[in-house]
Amino acid sequence: MSMLPVLAQVTLLMLNRVGSTILFPLHGNVYPMGFYNVTLNIGQPSKPNFLDPDTGNDLTWLQCDAPCVQCTETPHPLYRPNKNLVPCKDPLCKSLHLHGCKCETPEQCEYEVQYADGGSSFGVLVKDVDMIKVLVPFLIPLTEYLALAKESPALYHSLVLG
Repeated sequence: MSMLPVLAQVTLLMLNRVGSTILFPLHGNVYPMGFYNVTLNIGQPSKPNFLDPDTGNDLTWLQCDAPCVQCTETPHPLYRPNKNLVPCKDPLCKSLHLHGCKCETPEQCEYEVQYADGGSSFGVLVKDVDMIKVLVPFLIPLTEYLALAKESPALYHSLVLG
């Protein structure tokens, strides 16, 4: 069964004067869609993408164009991240692996998240310096760490904003 998220225009609800907080309307539902999302224009040039807050942890998913099988359909072109792999020695990677580095190669940081429902997400972290254009006349620099991920049982590749 293919789940197509509801396409919605993002409206800016609040921008903290310090610039640290932006609230967006959340669309979707647990049933029958199975997830929530907001739509943002992301990248250079900017294109609409769904950001999917992960209610199972503190990550936010962005579906990307990594090869995958049985991927979730989206009405938007898939995001193409810069391929800047986060090395295993990076502090963020080390913080994900509290019991020692679990990377297969020193050039990339792999991670895996297990969910209570038996699903999981695994992938490789990347650092992307694109900008997010928030459908308002200003830009928010995206310098967060990102992750190319494959989530099961839905089996779609994603990008994680940490």
